[in-house]
Amino acid sequence: MELEKTDSGCIIVGGAIKFGGYDWIVLDVENGKALLLSDRIIKVRPYHSAFEDITWAECELREYLNGAFLEGFAAHDKSNIAETMTVTNDNPWYGTNGGNPIKDRLFLLSIEELSKYFGNSSRLEEGPPEDDDSIGCIDDQYNAIRVACDESGNESWWWLRSPGKLSTYAALVTDEGEISVHGPFIDEIFAFGAGVRPALWLNMRLN
Repeated sequence: MELEKTDSGCIIVGGAIKFGGYDWIVLDVENGKALLLSDRIIKVRPYHSAFEDITWAECELREYLNGAFLEGFAAHDKSNIAETMTVTNDNPWYGTNGGNPIKDRLFLLSIEELSKYFGNSSRLEEGPPEDDDSIGCIDDQYNAIRVACDESGNESWWWLRSPGKLSTYAALVTDEGEISVHGPFIDEIFAFGAGVRPALWLNMRLN
């Protein structure tokens, strides 16, 4: 099997590749594996359909990614998606429980991973602003690189796996690239879309 790589022929951080019928950007490379994130929103779904306390390990969006979405890959592609232990920290501003670590093949980025790969302005360490109210967003110089589009090219919100202010909220990135540490309700689908950008660790020595 051949993996389509960058123009230079290498899988490199910041590069773009095709895998499993989707376009991906390479966020990291380590220990013979590459961390990929879909280059655009591939689906619009709620984080969880019921309004109840939930964590990433239990939510329906995780079940979908590691079930129906994973099964959509060809067998040889699926075999090259590494199983990884996904750790979801408590919310960095509000302390909401992140849940138990769990093994995933596909997952969403956490707030901390987003900050690592899409610019860290230290706002996470500073905590919410005094006038936080119900917004709880990080609006900084990295907004532009966090913006994602759907298949029609429209800028849209996209989920993170981290919990929001409460266990009935989940964090996300807004259509303007702000990090909503507070997050909306888990069962929310906005009129303009609540998008899914799956991530995975790909074995670089492909079968």
